[in-house]
Amino acid sequence: MTTTTSAEQRVSFREVKEESYRALRARGYDWGRAQAAGRAVGVAQVLWGSGIEAVIADAKRWGRAFSRPRTLRSDDGFSLAARGFRYPVIAPLAVALTLSKPQSIVTVTKTPCVKEVATAVWDMQETNLSPLSWGFRSGSEFIGFSIAENADLFQHGKPNLQPGGTPWTLQHGRADGGTLLISTGDRLEKIEQSLRIGVGVESDQWKTLSSHARKFLVPE
Repeated sequence: MTTTTSAEQRVSFREVKEESYRALRARGYDWGRAQAAGRAVGVAQVLWGSGIEAVIADAKRWGRAFSRPRTLRSDDGFSLAARGFRYPVIAPLAVALTLSKPQSIVTVTKTPCVKEVATAVWDMQETNLSPLSWGFRSGSEFIGFSIAENADLFQHGKPNLQPGGTPWTLQHGRADGGTLLISTGDRLEKIEQSLRIGVGVESDQWKTLSSHARKFLVPE
């Protein structure tokens, strides 16, 4: 069977962030959540080409923004029920809760554990970064991702093979071992390159994102 893919075009890094922000604002997301999500989407699109698809998923239904992720305080930190939101909305909130106090642990349910959570970590603490890890344990093995003191991103095991609804935790400290996914130098180089030549996006996805963004007509 032949799979047809959308043609690719290039847009500016700023356009990706702004269109993502406007698409979420058009669906009722508040200023802060939409801004943080837009920054996460921009970096994820540059590094892995996965940002626009995720923000479309969080912007596609009326009323979704008003069904907020549910946060409860627990003995060792917080419990965050994502209610199906994707990482552009969940990751900034989860990272902020984790950084809110030393040694706090955030348990996240009802959304997949993905590498793109790293975009929120980098956004909130670009320098003097506190190592963080997110994932779950299978026996004695940690499965997930972690960020080192120098902001390198590592993968542990194969989290993409786990069921999407598996609860996972975000906590202080980097997990041992792992495979380097992207170094700080490579990440900054890719972002710098995107500022010069733009970001590759699928034309159909960009068209869909822009159609959502155009519905936000309130001047700011």
